[in-house]
Amino acid sequence: MNIEYLPAKLFFKEVAESQSLWLARQGQGVLAFPCRDGGLSLSVWSDRKKVEAYIKSTNDYKDLQLIEFPIFNFEISFFDNSEIIEFQLNPTTTGLKVLVIDKEEFKENLERIKR
Repeated sequence: MNIEYLPAKLFFKEVAESQSLWLARQGQGVLAFPCRDGGLSLSVWSDRKKVEAYIKSTNDYKDLQLIEFPIFNFEISFFDNSEIIEFQLNPTTTGLKVLVIDKEEFKENLERIKR
């Protein structure tokens, strides 16, 4: 995927402004889904309000809690985890499609933001 795709560009712009990513905690872990070819797809949000809306609108995950991750801590925690192979950007419960990018492209964009 080319990062010039507008939703991805807006996602990383919001992350750059806040210097944080938002995740949904589920029990002891974070919300992630198995990929068809193995590994995990991690759901991440660029804005607190977006993850709050996701949590409020879902029926399947009533126990979800939001957590904020400064981007410098995120890299240490999630890029060393070999199970995570892709990231879902700002998923919603209303749409059937979600924008997904692979781990390397996600990491490159975070590096660009941190400079």
